[in-house]
Amino acid sequence: MSRVKTPEEIQKEFYNQCFSTLDYWLEVDRTERDKMEGFLFSIFSMLDGCSGALPGWIVAPDPHPTDKDYAVECGEETYWPENHEVKIAGNLSGGLHELMGHYLKAYKADR
Repeated sequence: MSRVKTPEEIQKEFYNQCFSTLDYWLEVDRTERDKMEGFLFSIFSMLDGCSGALPGWIVAPDPHPTDKDYAVECGEETYWPENHEVKIAGNLSGGLHELMGHYLKAYKADR
C-alpha cells in the first residue's frame, strides 16, 4: 500500500541529490567559477522540479515573527511576507545546515 514519505525519507533524498550533484560538478573539467555556477544552476533546477529524481519545491521567505514590526519601527520601506504560520507537508526548512553533516556522512558511507 502506498504512503506519504516520512520527513527523514524526504531529507535523505534531498541531501543525496545535492551531494550527487556536487560530486558531478567536482569531476567536470571546467574552471572553478564554471563549476560553482554549474552547481548553483543544478540546485536551482532541482528546486524548480527539473531533476528527474525529485519534485519541485516550495521556496518562500520565512522571517522571524517580529521582523515585520522591527522593519516598520525602523522606517523600512518594505518587509518580508510572513509564512511561519503556513503548514507545509514535507517542509525541509529550518535545519538544513544543521543536518548536512549527518546526511553527508551517511551519503559517503553508502558509496
